[in-house]
Amino acid sequence: MVINTSSSNTTNTGIIPNNEWTFFSLQITGFFTFFVGFPTNLIIIYLVLRRRRLRNPTNYFVCSLAVADVLVLIWLLIWVLGIHNILSTVEVKKFIIPTIDIFLGVASIINVACVSADRGIAVVYPLRYEFILTKRRSVYAILFVWCYAFALLIAAFLRIRYQNETFYAVILYVGFMSYFVPVTIIVVSYSIIFLVIVRKLKSIRDLERVSNAVANQNGEQNDKKKRRRRKLLRELKVTANILLIVLPFTTGWSYFIGTHIYEHAYQTIIKNDAHNIAMIVIPWLLSGLNPIVYLLLNRSLRKAMVETVKKLCHDSASSMEDGSFFSTFSRRASSAIRRASAGFEEGGLLHVPKFLNRRRDSHTSASTPSRSSVDVTKEFNMNAHALYDVEESADKEKNSSVV
Repeated sequence: MVINTSSSNTTNTGIIPNNEWTFFSLQITGFFTFFVGFPTNLIIIYLVLRRRRLRNPTNYFVCSLAVADVLVLIWLLIWVLGIHNILSTVEVKKFIIPTIDIFLGVASIINVACVSADRGIAVVYPLRYEFILTKRRSVYAILFVWCYAFALLIAAFLRIRYQNETFYAVILYVGFMSYFVPVTIIVVSYSIIFLVIVRKLKSIRDLERVSNAVANQNGEQNDKKKRRRRKLLRELKVTANILLIVLPFTTGWSYFIGTHIYEHAYQTIIKNDAHNIAMIVIPWLLSGLNPIVYLLLNRSLRKAMVETVKKLCHDSASSMEDGSFFSTFSRRASSAIRRASAGFEEGGLLHVPKFLNRRRDSHTSASTPSRSSVDVTKEFNMNAHALYDVEESADKEKNSSVV
């Protein structure tokens, strides 16, 4: 994350702290964040892609955001290991590192905007939500987000070749809009969500007041109103959970991207220790802590993760009880051979396709005797039964030795 936007020939050291202890503590923080956030993001991606019941538009957007977090954490590991210092030429400091920073920030914040818009549609149009935002449309939106982010990355890399003011101004404007438009979508979406929820809660409260004033009301109407209120409160809870994720995420990335745009626009560098540390730590914490917040607040993801962990633990425990990996593998192979030897036709013979009986070599000598499918099948069955007897005798010897 070294930044050098100065037009002079002198190069600066960027935002890396000069204090060795501060730099060492940042490296420790980076390693800890990577080893916590990286596997957690991978778990979220695995659960959404693996579990069919988790495949909905909201989780698709969360999965796309987890992919962006994985890229940020990989870039973090490169920074922590100091690989960027090996390639610290003027072009790397001035163009490549800031460009990758902005690319990752834009990809993350646009995915957050998609999550916010998804929640806004779900709250404002609850009955038409499944028809407005289908799975296919959500996938198209995610593809558009990543294509746009990569197009911005390629255009920013072209600054190295085309260093003129017009091209630079266009890239700067596009980068600013890539930050401003998603933040606007996030703010507008949650403002609308808040107003709609307040209005619906007020209408439900008024209906309850009227229903309580009427004597001898039927209990079915009260049950219906209670169900509506529970559904609305459930939507409010989901929205509040997403807001807890989005608010710090948007604030952190807004500061990060806004600072980059300001420094590029005014050809200056902000030299402040607190600012420098914040520019390093903000992307780490956001990408490392976001998946943990998802798992804590999203019940479906949390339940799926617990089930997956239990299944993995059960499989590993059962494999340890049965023996080593190789013995388990040999047992499975022998059972597969026994099933194959049982045959697929009547008579217990294994069915051999006809094309296997054709002669592969037309120039074979006439003196070479041809083997029929029955002979091949009998030989295969004899070998299979012999292997089964060997496995069975080995198991008996093992059991006798244990006794």
